Amino acid sequence: MRLILASLAFFFFTNIGFAQLQGGISGAYFVQTIPEWETAVFGNRSNERLLKSGFAQEIDFKIAGFENYRIQFHLNAGTAFSKTSLATRSFELRQIDVSLSSKIFLLSLEADCDCPTFSRDAGLLEKGFYVEFIAGASSYNAKMRDIFDVNDKGVGLKLGLGMGIEIGINDQITISPYVRYNRFFNNEWSGLQAGIADLDNTELNNGSDISAINQISGGIRLGISLDR
Repeated sequence: MRLILASLAFFFFTNIGFAQLQGGISGAYFVQTIPEWETAVFGNRSNERLLKSGFAQEIDFKIAGFENYRIQFHLNAGTAFSKTSLATRSFELRQIDVSLSSKIFLLSLEADCDCPTFSRDAGLLEKGFYVEFIAGASSYNAKMRDIFDVNDKGVGLKLGLGMGIEIGINDQITISPYVRYNRFFNNEWSGLQAGIADLDNTELNNGSDISAINQISGGIRLGISLDR
């Protein structure tokens, strides 16, 4: 988190190439399912969940928009962490992702894209509601700790969508509660099935070392707009 805050501060206060800088910091709590990894670890015990929740943080910078339409494009960089602790072993998943997102203010689409939400003459929902579409890549580091460890790293595709409401505090600051659904594709934890079978002295479960991750999150974004 300290790295993200430092990166945001560096971008805002050292970049002199833009007349106006817009970006934000987000924090979120998420729940997720990783069905193939979960089956590989627990078999068919449906009451057990693997890496079921965690926390994420993100920074974003506006990189483009339209003059007469409230459609914005953002570059995003974020991290996420989840952990499951059992009696004799633990599982951890760390993710770092980079993505592009489009934010569309559907209820007040035909307007100046750079006009802050605070200054707009409209109701809260009309001027602040937006939907977003996300596409990017995620680097992940999965760890299982036991008598011996089973660790793996990889990169997967990320797609997502979300919605939120911008609440303008003033022309420089907005607060945005939001919800998102993200899907991470083809995440491979090499050796997970074999490691579990060796440790428990059992046959391989029906899961797989390769699984998608389905993640739903709710968070708050602090948006900052600086005129230079």
